[in-house]
Formats: sequence, structure tokens, C-alpha cells
Amino acid sequence: MTGDMTVGAVTARVASAGWAQTSARASVVVATHNRVGFLPGLLEALAAQSLDVEVVIADDGSSDGTWPWLEVFAAHTSLPLLALRLDHTGGPSVPRNTAAASARTDVLAVTDDDCLPEPGWAAGLVDALAGGAWIAQGATRPVDCRHGPWDRAVSVSAPSGLFETCNLGFPRERFVDLGGFPTFNVLAHLPRGFGEDVVFGALAAREGGLAWAGDAVVRHRWISTTFTEHLQGIKRLAGFPWLA
Repeated sequence: MTGDMTVGAVTARVASAGWAQTSARASVVVATHNRVGFLPGLLEALAAQSLDVEVVIADDGSSDGTWPWLEVFAAHTSLPLLALRLDHTGGPSVPRNTAAASARTDVLAVTDDDCLPEPGWAAGLVDALAGGAWIAQGATRPVDCRHGPWDRAVSVSAPSGLFETCNLGFPRERFVDLGGFPTFNVLAHLPRGFGEDVVFGALAAREGGLAWAGDAVVRHRWISTTFTEHLQGIKRLAGFPWLA
């Protein structure tokens, strides 16, 4: 069941052999778009989790070879993996919701395609949710590497109020009841969604409480950015008054 959750039409799907035979305790949900170079590291990190997980990854109409790569990976991995392809939606909400709709466990663990979850990540989120909270947020730290002056990475060392999707967990039932990630565009000049993670996270925390999972750690890779792209990114700050 997906309730009022907005999901997309799946145009192709591929599952690994392990998808049919899994004892997963958490479902990792990932949306990806034109980041094929990041996927090997991400999926290697997910295969190394200390907790049994299944992975549902939704390709949002990538044009960089992401889908053929996922087809080959699924044919050879022992990781319980389901890959879904959608026509490009222009934002992460629909792909994430579509992936969540195919998840089969009681706990959803969300991360991004530019992230590297540490081995205890999924277990940390599951433990944090055991007390009954409707959402858990874990710690995010940039990877240790050289980077340019305008490159960006996410760092979260305490509950931020922004509910960054690089490291979130929630009971699947609550996620569906709340309608999943909303789909809207606060700022008309932006080419993609903005603030859907903040809106959903704030609603879940208000309705059922937030748990901080400091031992559920994700490392965020540095994204190469020019000065011009940095300035363009600042325009997104215009949406924060609305979110507040």
C-alpha cells in the first residue's frame, strides 16, 4: 500500500538473485540521477553493513549509463538489490517514494548516491527507532580527501532541523501514513524540488518524535563545484524563509 504517497511509473526493473532470498531487517532506499561513478562505492558500503539489509534504488531517468550499469551489477552481486527505472521526474521525492513502495521490511533507511555509509549505519538507525520514534537522524561527516575551495559536502553532527536525506530512518508504516516525501517546487526558478526532506522530517518528528542516532554514521563525498555553481547554489537559500 502507498496511501496518498506520490510514486512514479516504473519503466524497467531488475533484481539480483539475492533479492528473492533475503532476511533483511531494513530496506535501504536510494534515488539516483546521473551519478554512475558514485554507485560502486555506495553499493560496496551497503554490502558491508553489519545488519542484513535489502537495497531498493530508483534511477530517475539517468542519461549517463546508470541503468545499464545497474543491470550488470544486479546480475553479479550477492546483495539483495532491486533497481527501478523511471522517466526523469526532476527531483528526488518521486524516486524515493517509488523505491519505498517496493521495500519489504518494517524500517526504511535513506541515504544518497554521493554517500558512503559506515558498516554500523543501518544497525544504528534500527536501534534508534526501537524506542518508538517516527524518524531517526544519524551523523554525517565529509570524507577525508583533498577538495577544491568551492567543493561542497554535508556535515551533520547533531539534529539539524533540516532532516538531510543522506542519513535518515523511519518505520515504513509511518512513512506511508504521512504520504512519503512531498512533491512541490518552492522556488519556481529551480530545476528540481527543494525542501521535501525538511517538510517530511518536521512532520514526522512533530507527530511521533525524533531519535538522534549518533553511531549511525554516513560519510559524504565532496562534490566538485565551481565558483559560479557555488553562487547558483546560494539562490536556493531563498526557499528557507518559506520552510521556516
